[in-house]
Amino acid sequence: MEEVVRSLAADLESVYDRIARCDVIVEALRGHQLTTHRYRIRVSIAVPGGEIVVSRDPEPGVGQEDPLVALRESLGAARSRLEYYVQRNLRDDDALRPSARG
Repeated sequence: MEEVVRSLAADLESVYDRIARCDVIVEALRGHQLTTHRYRIRVSIAVPGGEIVVSRDPEPGVGQEDPLVALRESLGAARSRLEYYVQRNLRDDDALRPSARG
């Protein structure tokens, strides 16, 4: 599972190469039966000027039993938020940059 986390987290660098840190926490929560688990996933991405956090807490009796699927879903959501962050900041950076027409 650690290899999958590293691979999916590395993919985030293709979106934004200024990521300072990416932490992924996977917590197995016991279901009603001893053999059933649900997974709580927390992804924290440190970027210049802030942090992007995605947390997936399954509802009781609901949630993903496959930790790899839960990871992919959570890191996919983190990627979407990172893409939004990049779009917003690139737009803000362009607004602050002096025009070339000077």
